[in-house]
Amino acid sequence: MKYFLTQTFIRQKAALVSIAVITGVLHLLSNLVLLLSVGCYIELLFHAGGSKSRALLWMGIQLPQSLSAFYSLFFGTVAVKFLCSFLEKYFTSKAGMLYTAKARKEYFQYLLHSPEIVKVKSPARQLLWFSSELKSIQRYLEKGIIGFTRDMIYFFICCYLLLQFHILLGIVIAAAVPLLWLISIWGHYQLKLPTETGRNAFARLLSFVSGRLHQIEKIQSAYKIYRTTNRFVQRQSRLITLQQQMLTGKALLRSLIPAVLYSLLGLLLLLIANPDFITITAADAVGFILLLLNLFAVIRRIVKVESIRMPGRISLKKMEKAHQELLHSHKNHPLFVQMS
Repeated sequence: MKYFLTQTFIRQKAALVSIAVITGVLHLLSNLVLLLSVGCYIELLFHAGGSKSRALLWMGIQLPQSLSAFYSLFFGTVAVKFLCSFLEKYFTSKAGMLYTAKARKEYFQYLLHSPEIVKVKSPARQLLWFSSELKSIQRYLEKGIIGFTRDMIYFFICCYLLLQFHILLGIVIAAAVPLLWLISIWGHYQLKLPTETGRNAFARLLSFVSGRLHQIEKIQSAYKIYRTTNRFVQRQSRLITLQQQMLTGKALLRSLIPAVLYSLLGLLLLLIANPDFITITAADAVGFILLLLNLFAVIRRIVKVESIRMPGRISLKKMEKAHQELLHSHKNHPLFVQMS
């Protein structure tokens, strides 16, 4: 939120972003209700009490007292899930579209007022910003802000339910996620410099290709084609080397998080199986494990959000620099004031 583009957009489109977050949370909650309602169905069908009914009560949902009431709850929740899923995807995508449109306009305005930048850095390198880097900015809003806010709200709701099942086990889960998040932040911080260097190398390669295609009539001799191809291969080899450096780190981070989560689940299973450490009923243990498994996908998204935010911040820094330069150079220009 420290970037001017994000701050101004959130202020201007607060209702749009809020609808995307709220419908996203309701979509996730409908998934949880469907999961718990299946357990409630088993309890109604076989006349067995369990933790799933109590979990629905903790969520403020009136328990079905008959199979007909259960079917109403189940299919009603399916309808809510469909509606909320549609609204979440629509409004999130719309927010991302308007966010990138604002960024595109701001940066294009900056280039028009700064012709020396275009001369020093070729138009091809500038076009790269309008394609891949704008995509990073869009993902930064859609997944790094809207998606992250939605997941955090849902995570706190689930932590409340986990604590209702067993306070000690709930605390273990609540404490493990921030630790995983910090590990992810540290890992992606190490990848920041290789990512920036790799992007610059790709921009230079694109600029080289663009320049040679514009001069294609001048390089039709066999010698010039051979020399140009060699230069292209050299630049591409440097790019591959830089990208190779990132592959190990990215692969390690992507593999580490699921492994740690399932190791944590194994530890909890070990504690539950040993009554000297944990005392919990069978029904509550099943409810706790099912809820935790349902939460795994959300935890992975929360922990991995830095893999989306880091590239977005790199692109937004360019926007921030462009905005400051444009503001300083043309703050009294009537056209600039009007367009801003």
